[in-house]
Parts: sequence; C-alpha cells; structure tokens
Amino acid sequence: MNLIFLIIISSVVPLLVTTFGDSLYVGLWYYLLVPFVIIFLHKFMFNFEMPFYIGLSTGISLSFVFFLSLNWFNIVNDSLIGLLHAFFVLPGIIFSLVMSSPYLEEKKILKTSNKFKIFLIALLTIFIGFILGFIMYILLVIFQRV
Repeated sequence: MNLIFLIIISSVVPLLVTTFGDSLYVGLWYYLLVPFVIIFLHKFMFNFEMPFYIGLSTGISLSFVFFLSLNWFNIVNDSLIGLLHAFFVLPGIIFSLVMSSPYLEEKKILKTSNKFKIFLIALLTIFIGFILGFIMYILLVIFQRV
C-alpha cells in the first residue's frame, strides 16, 4: 500500500506538467527520473522505512511545483529556471540527504518514531536541502557581481 502511495505522489508532477505545460523546459523525463533515482539510490544505501521515502517524494514534488509555479504564474519569466533547480536545488537536496541519513541511521531515530514523524523528518531534510541550494545560488550571484 505504501508503494502505491509513493507512486501516486511521484506521478502528480508529471501529470501537472502534461496538463499545464513544462515551464522549466527540462522534459518529462526529468520529473519522472529525479524522484526515482534519488529514492532508489537512498533505499539501496540506507533502506529506511517507507514513510521516509513518501516524505522524500512529497518534498521533491513540492520543489518541482514551486519552480513550475514561478513560470506558470509569470513570477519569474525565464526559461533558465530549470537549470537553477537542476544545478543548485537538487545538489542541495542530495547533500542534505547524504549528511543526515548516516546520523538518522546511527541514532536509530527512525526506528523509534511513528510513521508521521518519519514523514516529517524526510520533509524537513528535503526543505533544508532546498534552502541550501538557494543559498548556493545566491552566493554565486553575489560573488559573480563582485
């Protein structure tokens, strides 16, 4: 049942892109492949419980929707915003997962928590990575202008 829920959450963004258009201009493969690869590699390395991966999928989908909405609603009308997601936010997310997962595994936090708390831990990990990616981008822009 959890696997079906994970697939449904991961399918929301490709459905939105198919319906409203790809405003990041990266192609449908990007929205399908990124959550699959991140979750598969993490599951291969750490094998946490399924609510953690549902939280990862939800966080990645929310990051996609945030960037898609920037172009859908003309907040930022730039075709290069997909590169911002690919080159800064995704590495931030991967970095936060790589740094937090051994700690979570060592302290056995996920083994003693309820399913909703595990889901929130995964969402918080993605959010921290999202913020780290933005900080990397802002620092690059600041130092580029100096």
